[in-house]
Amino acid sequence: MTQQYTSFKASLLNLKETIVKLIAYPGNQTYKSHFDERLLVFDKNFKSLKVHLEKTADQKIIELLISMAIKLQIMHSAQTSMKEKFEAIKALELYCNNLEVSLEEGLADSADILSPALQALLGKSFEIEFKDLRLVFNKSGTCTAFLLRKMLEKAAYIALSKIGKSDELIDANGKSKGLQTLLDMATKEKTNSHHLMMAKTNKMIQGIKFLGDSAAHNPLIIVDDHEIVPQLPFISVALKELGTSISETES
Repeated sequence: MTQQYTSFKASLLNLKETIVKLIAYPGNQTYKSHFDERLLVFDKNFKSLKVHLEKTADQKIIELLISMAIKLQIMHSAQTSMKEKFEAIKALELYCNNLEVSLEEGLADSADILSPALQALLGKSFEIEFKDLRLVFNKSGTCTAFLLRKMLEKAAYIALSKIGKSDELIDANGKSKGLQTLLDMATKEKTNSHHLMMAKTNKMIQGIKFLGDSAAHNPLIIVDDHEIVPQLPFISVALKELGTSISETES
């Protein structure tokens, strides 16, 4: 995504440079040709970036993309004067700067809570959870605690299913067994001669499990962000262990 944004911004600056020259030399056919070429490159880069960013469902970014798309329509219109196109470019440059700030904030939030390497390890099955984390981290401790608990339960369930334990994950009433039962099973089961989760890890994640349980089941409790942060190394290790087991069984 960083490369896509860099290409987009470079094409925007090239287009602005060409428009400035066209305003100074309106009859210059070379600059007119350059404008058409650079507008096509800018259009292509914007569409590529837009497709990628729309998947984030971040309202602020979506609004910026809509505003940019409107200005791009002005750039393509044959009825638009070069002066109006220049004003549209200046607005696009401002939107571009705002977009960069929003992206940096989103990347910082994402990197602060769980590493990109862990996200890659867990794969597409967890894309929605990571997207949801970006929306709530540093905004709602209760939602963050609940999501982390859900991810832990999901990872344990998938890891156990991958080694053929699906039937044991359902109780007599046809419901999925509780998180603690899944974690205890993960500490006993093995893949490639190692446990899905280390017993020590199971012990250390009780803190985040407690916060997640409180967020999910205690209507009177509000989980604060500062209560979650000390637990992050433990849930990160737990998800790495489970994610490694999932990856091994898929290979």
